[in-house]
Amino acid sequence: MSDRILPTNDLCFKKIFADISNLDILRGLINDFFGLNPVDIIIQNPYSIESYKKFLKEAEEKGESIILRQTLRDVTANLIFADFTAEMQVTKTDFFGERSMYYTFDKYCQNYGDELTLKIPQNLYSSLKPVYTLNILRYNAFENSDRAFRVFKIFDEEEQKEFEPLTIRVAYFEILKTKATNKNQEYWREFFISGETDDTAPDYIKRAANVIKLVNMSEEERAVAARVDKAIADYNAGIATAKREGLIEGEIKGKLEGKLEDAVNIILDLGLTLSKVINTLRLPESARPDLIRELQARGIEYQP
Repeated sequence: MSDRILPTNDLCFKKIFADISNLDILRGLINDFFGLNPVDIIIQNPYSIESYKKFLKEAEEKGESIILRQTLRDVTANLIFADFTAEMQVTKTDFFGERSMYYTFDKYCQNYGDELTLKIPQNLYSSLKPVYTLNILRYNAFENSDRAFRVFKIFDEEEQKEFEPLTIRVAYFEILKTKATNKNQEYWREFFISGETDDTAPDYIKRAANVIKLVNMSEEERAVAARVDKAIADYNAGIATAKREGLIEGEIKGKLEGKLEDAVNIILDLGLTLSKVINTLRLPESARPDLIRELQARGIEYQP
């Protein structure tokens, strides 16, 4: 049994990178992936067990487990000269690429007109600054390549020249792939997968591994982290069931377009109840009367 909770756990990820006492770890992450070494870092959504418990309680009360599975902007930091965001994405979701772009540019636009960052008084655009986004993925998003890390930016396609007024970096680190850009990224890859690292890793990565050791986490943190994992497991189980029912629905609908008896046999073979089929599989209205009569003829009663 592992002596630590994995960094892919949402609470652990925030505890590692969004706790103000761990700025050296966050600084190391930023430098290893973007070559930046910010002196000043201001965490804009700092880790707090109390605020996290409140967020978790509200999500559970509303039955919004999807929030726990798709937490947006896990870590957001102001580097003074730029903004940095990092997100851990464990499972593949539809339109994640579009979503990651949306939040990058949304973050860029948030600085518009910010009086504290205006370079030229009364010129609201002068407050805009670069944004660096790191998406850490525990799945393969880019096929036909073993390259683990890639960065997208805005540039002139013909001259291969970057659009200089707008510095945007949207990066993806696929930890299931082995071809990293540098040695430190390899250490990070191992850490994100196992929660562990070895003695040759930089001190900040070794400290990250130490942060999530069970002996270094409070009983309250361990309990909340376990609730997060359970909520995500329950959500994924629900998705699997929905997909299975969707396949069954498609198969039954297909059979209804042919022989009614074939559709009935599928229902009986799977052990589905008639009410389950009628009420949840969204069968065509025109098919219901014949299906009900056929199943009732086989001794199965329909209870709406």
